[in-house]
Amino acid sequence: YFTQPVNSEAFERLIAELPRDVYRAKGILSFSDTSSRFWFQYAYRESDYMKITPQGDVPNVAVFIGEHFDQTVIRNQLLELEAINES
Repeated sequence: YFTQPVNSEAFERLIAELPRDVYRAKGILSFSDTSSRFWFQYAYRESDYMKITPQGDVPNVAVFIGEHFDQTVIRNQLLELEAINES
């Protein structure tokens, strides 16, 4: 879960550099460089973003699915995205 919006370009770089052992990812995000919210999905080394208007209070969240990848590394990279936004 994200506590605040993240930079879209930094997030897209992170997704593009995911280890091959991450097969899918998906979630809903607010980006700091736009007022829109986005649903994203990642599969087969390709990512897609769609502007959405959630009904109700939907948290910003990203889920990563795969095997034998270091969850801690990805979690720390995501936390760094939030820290970049704070500075």
